[in-house]
Amino acid sequence: MSLKHCIVHGIQRAVPGSDIRTFINDKEEASEGPIASLFEQYRQGFQRSAQKQFGHFTAQQSLSMLPGLTRDFHEGKSSFLTMTQSLVSHLKEALEKYEDAFDAKIIFAIDDLMEQDQFYIFWVNHVEAIQINSHNEIQYIDYVDPSKVTFAFKVKIEQWLEETSNQYLTILGARGNPELNEVLEEFAGFTKGLDKVEQTEEFLSIVEAFAEAMPDENAKEYRSQVMEYCLEQDKTGMPVSVNELSFQVDQKEPTRFSQFAQERQTDPIDEIHTDRARLKRYVRFSGRDKNLSISFSSDRFGEGIVYDTDSESLIIKDIPKSLKQQLVKHQSKS
Repeated sequence: MSLKHCIVHGIQRAVPGSDIRTFINDKEEASEGPIASLFEQYRQGFQRSAQKQFGHFTAQQSLSMLPGLTRDFHEGKSSFLTMTQSLVSHLKEALEKYEDAFDAKIIFAIDDLMEQDQFYIFWVNHVEAIQINSHNEIQYIDYVDPSKVTFAFKVKIEQWLEETSNQYLTILGARGNPELNEVLEEFAGFTKGLDKVEQTEEFLSIVEAFAEAMPDENAKEYRSQVMEYCLEQDKTGMPVSVNELSFQVDQKEPTRFSQFAQERQTDPIDEIHTDRARLKRYVRFSGRDKNLSISFSSDRFGEGIVYDTDSESLIIKDIPKSLKQQLVKHQSKS
């Protein structure tokens, strides 16, 4: 991965309803040193987030200047500096619809991943902290926390221009601020093109259907391999590759699962962006109410743990040693 272009501009509304000010840089940052480190930290935080949405530019191109300006830059019709300065002006216009105060730095960057350009925009807020300086004085300072991404945007430029996918845009929105999200998504011209929960549900149903044709002992190992791979991909923010997974679960017949999946997918694709919460529910069963909380690995269901639908009861065998000790101790006091 190589950082090719990077620049930081500022945008601010000091008090609610007041005029918006912009602070425009007139030159790019060097693509190494502190800015490269900061970009990489933001990129990793963005990549690993489970809250990302995937989509594409709206068909109504007039609603956003971002596609046109990005295309002009990619085709060499304008510089990176000119593109980002124009985008800040466009962002200022978009934020006129948002009344609250804000003070943000906007990082624009283009990096090269396997000879594919990716364009990032990060909305950066400072965080306030307290420090004791060299004179033993206590003072407030502002710092940047890359683990807290307010808003981020990425376009895979080649996928977009070559029309090889309808999921070339990725957006991470601001939690708890739907008004700001709406404005920024409009600025980006973003249209959601993927329901991660629905896609994950379909994928897991295919996984189960494949497992049902196996002997029990093989199915258990297969499910474990599938989930280990999926959770590892999720941890790094990468999609599940059906072809790669197929090879991992059966190296003797490396295309067996991928062919099985392709026959059953509504829209046959290799890369699946999974929903983290749904994956975890597949791995573990859990539930709670006011007086009871229970959680257990799904691979114990049907063996050490059995559910009786008629009586709506759960039978648990081979309970954990620590729980058994508590129960024996309590029973002896009764």
